[in-house]
Amino acid sequence: MLGRFDYLAARIERETPDDRDRYLDLLRVLAILVVVLGHWLARVVIAPDGEPTGRQLLSVAPATRWATWVVQVMPLFFIVGGALNLRSWRRAQAAGTGGVEWVRHRARRLLRPLVPLLWLWVGVSAFLAETGRIGAMLFRPEAAIVPVWFLAAYLVVTALTPVLADRGHVRVLAACVVAAATVDALRFAQPPWLAGTPVVDGVPLYAVLNYVFVWTAVHQLGYLWADGRVPRRRTAQWAQASAAVSVLGLLVGVAGYPIAMVAGGPTDNDAPPTIALFVLGLAQLGIALALRPTAERWLQRTRAWGAVGMLGSRLMTVFLWHQTAMLVVAEALRATHPWPIAREVGWQWVATRPLWITACLVVLVPLVGLFGRFERTDPAPATRLPSPIAVAMTALAVLATSASLGWLIVGGLASPEAPLSLPIVPVVGVIAGMGGLAVFSRATTAEGPEHRS
Repeated sequence: MLGRFDYLAARIERETPDDRDRYLDLLRVLAILVVVLGHWLARVVIAPDGEPTGRQLLSVAPATRWATWVVQVMPLFFIVGGALNLRSWRRAQAAGTGGVEWVRHRARRLLRPLVPLLWLWVGVSAFLAETGRIGAMLFRPEAAIVPVWFLAAYLVVTALTPVLADRGHVRVLAACVVAAATVDALRFAQPPWLAGTPVVDGVPLYAVLNYVFVWTAVHQLGYLWADGRVPRRRTAQWAQASAAVSVLGLLVGVAGYPIAMVAGGPTDNDAPPTIALFVLGLAQLGIALALRPTAERWLQRTRAWGAVGMLGSRLMTVFLWHQTAMLVVAEALRATHPWPIAREVGWQWVATRPLWITACLVVLVPLVGLFGRFERTDPAPATRLPSPIAVAMTALAVLATSASLGWLIVGGLASPEAPLSLPIVPVVGVIAGMGGLAVFSRATTAEGPEHRS
């Protein structure tokens, strides 16, 4: 087994371009692994009355909300994504690739791994709704597609790259921060003249704008990193991290922002995002910069870089399917009781977490093996539409895909009042949007260097 790993690691080492930023790959892998572990720990199966029930950790153990300051690493992922997207777009420009082609290719790579997950869970949810069993699960089927919110937001900020890449990173960042802070102020102050605003899941509809404002601002931090416009001295990097954490403390302690940085409790800074997540991103950027020299020395080892490369090649599959693995384990736990189910979140629950995580991992591995091939994508075929029409159609496809994915997350994977309980409108929106982004098309050209991450 070790010999096979060494062989693959050596192969990855040989095939890695000299200009590859290994540290960004490491950060991307670590961020997703932390998200996976955090999601597995956030779902709680307990039996307070002897009957297993599914709960959210942040709700049953409010003290854990402080831990989300550490495990909420999506800002770091967006920062890394911003750096990689800007570099990729500039390579594409140098090679003569247009913005539409670049966006379609990035969208294709991002969304193709999502296709089997959606088809599976829309079908399963519809079947459960039709048979009256959808409420019998410990966790609703929508838990399986929780990671999709990230794709919906990341698709939008990625598609904005050709538009914002040369607009002045600091100006765009400042505008997004001001806009996000304004949305937060309106949301928390609730002025009388906004009293009639539609509410979705207890949140004013206009607050959804922060999915664009906050994550675009965080993405812009990655642009600054790619251009070298970040603190260079370690003392300044740690100072940035410390200052950001201090500001975060003021937002929570003085301005009344929620403690939790992830969704799952009664209030949080994640759904929709608040300016607190941008501040958290500043802290994570400072820490990432400070740790870079040490990490880069470690990444020069063949085995270390080989492990990062292997995980990175199936990272999106791990991210998309880890909640499915958790749902399978939760239902198996209820049916078979392989270990005692704790009555509450206490020492017994903590003691069984290694078993829970191991079981989730055992289920996830074959899922990654089965669906990982969807990450191997060729470039999207070139569009034949005139440029202005192609730009408009691509923008509409991005918006349709992101909005429809959000609809499925909030509205549910099943519609009992619809034929066959299928959520027709958002499903059609996803299909149309992905079709417009060439997710389902067969490509006819070979991948060029401008498409490397």
